[in-house]
Amino acid sequence: MKQEVICIVCPRGCHLTVDPEDDYKVTGNFCARGIPYGKAELINPTRVVTSTVVVNGKDIKRCPVKTDQVVPK
Repeated sequence: MKQEVICIVCPRGCHLTVDPEDDYKVTGNFCARGIPYGKAELINPTRVVTSTVVVNGKDIKRCPVKTDQVVPK
């Protein structure tokens, strides 16, 4: 069954169609970077987690943080 994914690798935001039954064939990409992204999104989706943490005893109340590596979705 084909699945649709919106590519986030570049600002264009291509609507990719990935077919897992056809060796994860990717269509709908305008640049070459969409192909590995589409395959990876179905095989092993990962994300960078961003958040804020409370800072005590400083002028600022919160500080932005993010993971230094991707984590499984």
